[in-house]
Amino acid sequence: MGRHAIWILAACSLLASSLARSDTAVDPATLKAAQAYVGSTSAGDFSKYADLMIPVAINGLKSQRPDLSDHCVTAVAAGTQNMMSSNKDKILAAMAEAYAKHFTADELDELTAFNLSELGRDYGNVMKELLKEELQKPDVAQSFLEAMQKMAKDGVPSEDRVSAVATVLRMLKGRLPEKEISQLGQFYYNGVGRKLLEQNPAVLNETFQFEMTLLSGQGKQMWSDLTSNGSCP
Repeated sequence: MGRHAIWILAACSLLASSLARSDTAVDPATLKAAQAYVGSTSAGDFSKYADLMIPVAINGLKSQRPDLSDHCVTAVAAGTQNMMSSNKDKILAAMAEAYAKHFTADELDELTAFNLSELGRDYGNVMKELLKEELQKPDVAQSFLEAMQKMAKDGVPSEDRVSAVATVLRMLKGRLPEKEISQLGQFYYNGVGRKLLEQNPAVLNETFQFEMTLLSGQGKQMWSDLTSNGSCP
């Protein structure tokens, strides 16, 4: 995995990019715990979540179609924002179902408690700013997409998970107190934090299937509308 892809692995746990829906019935208590966990992540604040993810899609589009005008790109961004907003409830429900499938209620409660703790809030705020800065860069956005696809297809070797954590911890130096950075290392190298990284590939496998089913048809219609009205070639 590339330099950007390594740290993106750990960032995925913060972004809660697990948008998958499982056909397997889940325990109601576990689903409730999962809903609380999703609400405690950056995805729970859906407008901010969309603001982080849309530049990834737009930069991916730019890399594939560098000929597109700024007017077209702006129209695609607005259309993508509307598409995500209109599917907000389905996406958040699917996230909760995915986590309920891969974690126990107790584990989800522990993850929620971490996100709501002072350490979790400090980490979340810093990482959102880092991601906002990094994902504006076309090369990083492309690496993000490639890393997500690779993780979904091949999984993530344990050595890459360790490298991802180490890379993120280095990036946090000067942004968080050393004590909090040490505590984050303990969280991700052990227990439920480690499981969060380990389970991301399995959840991502379902993520792309869900996104394809939910958004591909709407995306094609959006592009057809934009070409029909002259916004895009």
